[in-house]
Amino acid sequence: MEQMAIENYIETMTTATPQNHFRIERYIPVGRENAVSRNRLSEITRLNDRTVRREIEQARSRWIIIINLQDGAGYYQTDDVDEIQKQYKLNESRTMSVLVQQKFLRRRLSEAGRTT
Repeated sequence: MEQMAIENYIETMTTATPQNHFRIERYIPVGRENAVSRNRLSEITRLNDRTVRREIEQARSRWIIIINLQDGAGYYQTDDVDEIQKQYKLNESRTMSVLVQQKFLRRRLSEAGRTT
Protein backbone atom coordinates (compact mmCIF):
# COMPACT_ATOMS: atom_id res chain seq x y z
CA MET A 1 0.00 0.00 0.00
CA GLU A 2 2.84 2.41 0.85
CA GLN A 3 4.48 1.81 -2.56
CA MET A 4 1.19 2.67 -4.26
CA ALA A 5 0.95 5.90 -2.24
CA ILE A 6 4.50 6.84 -3.26
CA GLU A 7 3.76 6.12 -6.93
CA ASN A 8 0.56 8.19 -6.75
CA TYR A 9 2.50 11.04 -5.14
CA ILE A 10 5.17 10.89 -7.85
CA GLU A 11 2.48 10.83 -10.55
CA THR A 12 0.80 13.86 -8.99
CA MET A 13 4.07 15.76 -8.61
CA THR A 14 5.28 15.03 -12.16
CA THR A 15 2.03 16.06 -13.82
CA ALA A 16 2.08 19.82 -14.22
CA THR A 17 -1.25 21.54 -13.98
CA PRO A 18 -2.09 25.18 -13.23
CA GLN A 19 -2.75 24.17 -9.60
CA ASN A 20 0.28 21.87 -9.29
CA HIS A 21 3.48 23.01 -10.97
CA PHE A 22 6.26 20.43 -11.26
CA ARG A 23 9.32 21.34 -9.21
CA ILE A 24 12.48 19.27 -9.73
CA GLU A 25 13.91 20.66 -6.49
CA ARG A 26 11.43 18.49 -4.58
CA TYR A 27 13.48 15.50 -5.76
CA ILE A 28 16.93 16.95 -5.16
CA PRO A 29 18.04 16.30 -1.58
CA VAL A 30 19.83 18.65 0.77
CA GLY A 31 23.47 17.88 1.51
CA ARG A 32 26.33 16.50 -0.54
CA GLU A 33 26.10 13.17 1.29
CA ASN A 34 22.60 12.77 -0.16
CA ALA A 35 23.41 13.83 -3.73
CA VAL A 36 21.42 12.18 -6.50
CA SER A 37 22.50 11.47 -10.07
CA ARG A 38 20.64 12.85 -13.06
CA ASN A 39 19.92 9.27 -14.08
CA ARG A 40 18.27 8.64 -10.73
CA LEU A 41 16.29 11.87 -11.06
CA SER A 42 15.03 10.61 -14.42
CA GLU A 43 14.00 7.33 -12.83
CA ILE A 44 12.12 8.81 -9.89
CA THR A 45 10.44 11.62 -11.84
CA ARG A 46 9.79 9.55 -14.96
CA LEU A 47 11.22 12.38 -17.05
CA ASN A 48 13.82 11.90 -19.76
CA ASP A 49 17.34 13.23 -19.22
CA ARG A 50 16.86 16.29 -21.41
CA THR A 51 13.74 17.28 -19.48
CA VAL A 52 15.51 16.77 -16.15
CA ARG A 53 18.34 19.05 -17.29
CA ARG A 54 15.82 21.68 -18.41
CA GLU A 55 13.95 21.43 -15.10
CA ILE A 56 17.20 21.88 -13.16
CA GLU A 57 18.01 24.99 -15.20
CA GLN A 58 14.51 26.36 -14.63
CA ALA A 59 14.84 25.76 -10.88
CA ARG A 60 18.17 27.57 -10.90
CA SER A 61 16.55 30.48 -12.73
CA ARG A 62 14.09 30.65 -9.80
CA TRP A 63 17.12 31.13 -7.52
CA ILE A 64 17.08 27.57 -6.19
CA ILE A 65 20.67 26.67 -5.36
CA ILE A 66 21.38 23.29 -6.89
CA ILE A 67 24.97 22.11 -6.72
CA ASN A 68 26.75 19.73 -9.08
CA LEU A 69 30.52 19.93 -8.81
CA GLN A 70 31.10 17.51 -11.70
CA ASP A 71 32.87 15.10 -9.37
CA GLY A 72 30.44 12.21 -9.67
CA ALA A 73 28.55 13.00 -6.46
CA GLY A 74 25.45 14.22 -8.29
CA TYR A 75 22.99 17.01 -7.58
CA TYR A 76 22.10 18.40 -4.18
CA GLN A 77 20.87 21.53 -2.48
CA THR A 78 22.80 23.37 0.16
CA ASP A 79 23.15 26.56 2.16
CA ASP A 80 26.84 25.77 2.86
CA VAL A 81 28.74 28.82 1.64
CA ASP A 82 31.88 26.79 0.89
CA GLU A 83 29.90 24.47 -1.40
CA ILE A 84 28.21 27.44 -3.06
CA GLN A 85 31.60 29.06 -3.64
CA LYS A 86 32.92 25.87 -5.27
CA GLN A 87 29.93 25.84 -7.63
CA TYR A 88 30.41 29.53 -8.36
CA LYS A 89 34.06 29.02 -9.27
CA LEU A 90 33.21 26.03 -11.46
CA ASN A 91 30.53 28.05 -13.28
CA GLU A 92 32.89 30.99 -13.68
CA SER A 93 35.57 28.76 -15.19
CA ARG A 94 33.09 27.29 -17.67
CA THR A 95 31.85 30.74 -18.60
CA MET A 96 35.37 32.02 -19.26
CA SER A 97 36.14 28.97 -21.39
CA VAL A 98 33.07 29.61 -23.54
CA LEU A 99 33.90 33.32 -23.84
CA VAL A 100 37.41 32.53 -25.05
CA GLN A 101 36.00 30.19 -27.67
CA GLN A 102 33.47 32.83 -28.71
CA LYS A 103 36.28 35.32 -29.26
CA PHE A 104 37.98 33.05 -31.77
CA LEU A 105 34.72 32.13 -33.49
CA ARG A 106 33.79 35.81 -33.80
CA ARG A 107 37.23 36.56 -35.27
CA ARG A 108 36.84 33.80 -37.88
CA LEU A 109 33.37 34.98 -38.83
CA SER A 110 34.68 38.52 -39.17
CA GLU A 111 37.48 37.31 -41.44
CA ALA A 112 34.82 35.60 -43.57
CA GLY A 113 32.84 38.86 -43.82
CA ARG A 114 30.05 37.71 -41.55
CA THR A 115 28.67 39.76 -38.71
CA THR A 116 27.63 38.30 -35.40
